[in-house]
Amino acid sequence: MAAEKKENDDEQPEETAGYKVAAKKGVDDIMNLHKDDESLQKYKANLMGGAKDKIIDENDKRQVFFDALVIEPEGQKPIELDPSKCSADTLAFTLKEKAKYRVVIKFRVQREIVLGLKRFVVIKRKGIKVDKSTDMMGSYAPDAKKTYDHPFSQEIVPDGMLARGTYTAKTQFIDDDK
Repeated sequence: MAAEKKENDDEQPEETAGYKVAAKKGVDDIMNLHKDDESLQKYKANLMGGAKDKIIDENDKRQVFFDALVIEPEGQKPIELDPSKCSADTLAFTLKEKAKYRVVIKFRVQREIVLGLKRFVVIKRKGIKVDKSTDMMGSYAPDAKKTYDHPFSQEIVPDGMLARGTYTAKTQFIDDDK
């Protein structure tokens, strides 16, 4: 029982000590603040696109739609994966030892501003955790017509006899609003 709890703790992102999430305000609330300040209204419209066309799918309550996960190996053609079709039972892609690659996520935001979007990844090999990381992606305004691309830092595939094999990555995208 204690081992199960420890394993589940390993698959949770760390909390930043002292960090307090900003109060949640809707796009309409922000746009209606300081209506008399013309320059501030222009600035907010520039940041949020005027907050028009912010619904992608009226029946879908999600705020973030993940459209593609792109693996960009250096010197090779990018590998584009549909996140809805990825399965733990199938091999999604193969990279050679020492290959340099970058991960890019393509997504859209609807309804409200997404504050502090983070990517949390746990990588395992033969059931043993070999890496765990959290990457801050930022905050994004809703826009039904805009697709955001977020590139992560370049990584290198491990090499050597002990590093060879199949790796499993469990990726979660977490909003500070929860």
